[in-house]
Amino acid sequence: MSNNDIPADVLAAIAMALYEIQDQVHDMESNILTIKRTTQEYLPWADKSTGMLQMPNKK
Repeated sequence: MSNNDIPADVLAAIAMALYEIQDQVHDMESNILTIKRTTQEYLPWADKSTGMLQMPNKK
């Protein structure tokens, strides 16, 4: 199989994966998930009224 059969972006992804495995450059994760509850009742990102479109007038 020649290199012309494999797209360049696939070859680049394989090369980076092999480099990371060889040099062990992965970050160490703590595997801890922290969820903080809020008492705030108004959340702007969850406000549906600002994202709703006005209904068009039928003529």
